[in-house]
Amino acid sequence: TRASPSCPPLRLQKTQGKAKSEMSRDALAKALYHSLFSWLVTRLSRSLHPPGDLDLYNHVGVLDIFGFEDFLDENYFEQLCINYANERLQKNFNTHVFEEELKLYKAENVPEDLLRRIAVDSPNNKRTCDLLKKMTEILNECSNRNPMPDLRECFISGKLDESFGYSSDEGKSAAPFELSSFREFFVINHYAGRVEYRYEDMLARNNDELKLSLRRAAQASKSRFVSQLLGDRGRDSSLSASKKRQKKKKQPQQRGKKNSSIISSFSNSLKKLFAKLSNAQLHYVRCLKPNSLKRAGLFQTSKVLEQMKCAGLFDAVKIRKNGFPFRVPIAKFLRNYGSVVAVSTDEQEEKHGNKATTALKTGGENEGGSSRQKHDWEEEEEEKEKHISRAKMLIQKIGAAAVQGKQKQWSILDVKQGHVFVGTTSVLMHTEYWNALNALRQEKMKERFVEAIESRAIPKLEAVVRKAMELDMHFAEAVSARRMLEFLRREEYCILTEIPNLLKLVDVNFFVSERAGMKDALTVSMAPISSYLHANTLESYFATGGKKLQAAWQVLKSHETTLRGFGEFEKRVSKVVNRRQETQITSMATLGAELDDIIQTAGNLPPRLQEKIADNIEAAKRLRAYLEKCRELITKLQDGSEKAYDLIDDVVETPEDLEAILIATDALTAVEDMLNGLAREPFAQMVSLRELDKAIVAITRENGYMKMKIHCIRNINTLLQEVKRLSSSDNRYFESMSDETLRRVLEVKVDIEEMRGAGKLERGVNACAVKAVRRWAREWISHSATASMSESAEDGDDDIPANIRHLQGFKAWLLNLNLPKDFGIAEVVQDADAKIGELTKHRRRVIVGKKKKKKKKKK
Repeated sequence: TRASPSCPPLRLQKTQGKAKSEMSRDALAKALYHSLFSWLVTRLSRSLHPPGDLDLYNHVGVLDIFGFEDFLDENYFEQLCINYANERLQKNFNTHVFEEELKLYKAENVPEDLLRRIAVDSPNNKRTCDLLKKMTEILNECSNRNPMPDLRECFISGKLDESFGYSSDEGKSAAPFELSSFREFFVINHYAGRVEYRYEDMLARNNDELKLSLRRAAQASKSRFVSQLLGDRGRDSSLSASKKRQKKKKQPQQRGKKNSSIISSFSNSLKKLFAKLSNAQLHYVRCLKPNSLKRAGLFQTSKVLEQMKCAGLFDAVKIRKNGFPFRVPIAKFLRNYGSVVAVSTDEQEEKHGNKATTALKTGGENEGGSSRQKHDWEEEEEEKEKHISRAKMLIQKIGAAAVQGKQKQWSILDVKQGHVFVGTTSVLMHTEYWNALNALRQEKMKERFVEAIESRAIPKLEAVVRKAMELDMHFAEAVSARRMLEFLRREEYCILTEIPNLLKLVDVNFFVSERAGMKDALTVSMAPISSYLHANTLESYFATGGKKLQAAWQVLKSHETTLRGFGEFEKRVSKVVNRRQETQITSMATLGAELDDIIQTAGNLPPRLQEKIADNIEAAKRLRAYLEKCRELITKLQDGSEKAYDLIDDVVETPEDLEAILIATDALTAVEDMLNGLAREPFAQMVSLRELDKAIVAITRENGYMKMKIHCIRNINTLLQEVKRLSSSDNRYFESMSDETLRRVLEVKVDIEEMRGAGKLERGVNACAVKAVRRWAREWISHSATASMSESAEDGDDDIPANIRHLQGFKAWLLNLNLPKDFGIAEVVQDADAKIGELTKHRRRVIVGKKKKKKKKKK
């Protein structure tokens, strides 16, 4: 774009067609994938490599060497890169296995005749690697031309067919390159087989051009993560150093910078990889495909053999077999195998071995310098020669001893057989010699190990096992001694540590599981040495010497019995102390005896079991205390209720004594308070006691009757108090009689009827009620009649006096009250009628008298 003050900015657009657009899209996708992959590897490395871990391992890697790819008519640029890497890795394997093997023998001064016998025709793919290297140079150069040339013509002009193609001096299969008469593909004979590669888009696929506009578009993404991937930090950092230098230099024949090339980046990555491999300790794991169809259960013999041949496995086995596969440093050989000649010289040979180790370690550290350093170096060389001489002498003695034994199995140890060679730093041995030497050492040493095994004494076993470790003894008796020591230590650890810890467990299932695990571990330890223990199970071992373990195991069985019984006991305790009201009613004596037994049994349990049920035991003790409290409470309830009932009975005889009524009421209230306090007890919601429930039901029912009884007496007392007030009041008292008095009479009636209906009405209560009601009614009628006599003169001639109306209303109320017959209400009503008649006659006389007076006045 271009802008000026006079015109707006212009945006120029250029179309590039569908094919180029797809290439640009693919380039962006590759750049994003590459950046994302690099970011992911970096994050994983940081997570797996915490700070400080680099001091232990600079690099630990797993590399798939057999990722060889061959697709029918579908092999393109990507397959070429992958197979190029595998070809280089195979070359590295050949160098490591074959060339390093021969190099080691030369360093040990193995004679040339032995070297020729050891050497084999190892597979060599050097020409294929050279071809691929040259091909990458051609691809890199042609990818930067515009327009892109024909790759086949580039291969021809690069003389690949002449340099690496078929010639009459070698077979066609040995030629790494075939140009092919077909223009669609070319052929490379890899170590793993013949592969056809198509020319199609190979140069375009190699061109990793990511246009600046696409990079900027990705950097402007709304996703911060995507924008950072292709930012300055996300650019491809895998370009080779040569490419970076080429960008700085200006080459006159080029008009611009070279485009980035995948093959160049890939080659640079391979250089870095092989730089790491050259400085690493390599271990190879061979992975073979059982078939080419990727099916389970199918084994194609020809396919597997082809892979093994191409990988050089047979040649690797052959060179090891022809050579000396067992190599022991001289110092270690003297220390480990001096005992084969004479057991008494072990310490002497061990000293020689230690001196040799010191000499080998210090040799060559201070090369050059002063004459003193040179003198030390000469002494070290002399010491090396002495140890080489000692090793040769020891080998001769071993051979002589084997020949004197006149046993065919030891004849292989004769030096004349040529199965052993003393090098500059190591003793090299064939497999046969190595096996025979170790068998002879086993024959010499096994009696000592067998004696230690049969003694079953840990100190003796420790001594021989330590000796076996120092001398690298791995024969059957040495291994059995080590395993016997491991078993005895395991047994001792079980008795002193594991079993006491198991005795602390309180969960029976966990205890049984842990004991089974311990038993399995002991049984597994016994299996390899069952012939020495004369037992293959733990139970049989108890009878053949495991008395201490048997005693400890018996303690475990006893503990298991305790735990199983404890489980039932725990359920029993929980059931007793965690009762609910809906559970069966129990007797206080039965529950008390059960609680006493629980508390006593818990006191005899181990402390840890007591701790487990401590809460329930405390609850049992509280429940036991509650039972005692209930017994005391039943006694108090019975005594209190009897006292209250006696007071109420006394009140019936003297219903006018209000103070006695209040005392009886308080006594009855005290009994109710005790019942309410018992209901609030926590255990009252959990346990139902037969004796307590029976007492409570009886007292509660009787208290109900007594409450009606005392209530009736209180109402009677009110009526009697009313009678007193009537007798001492003026003539107008009847006018102030309230409904409260009438309500009291009604309540007396209700109480009498309820007690009669419940069958609890006593004669004394009934008589008292009848007497009080009749007395009160007659007193009220009499009082009303007297008041009516005095007031009748003041009434008008035609008016009915108020007290007469009260008497008539009172009579009607008594009749409506429907009191029982024994109250004698009929007689009271008759008295009322008589009084009303008297009042009526008296009123008439008064009226007649008034009329006579009026006549006299008129006259």
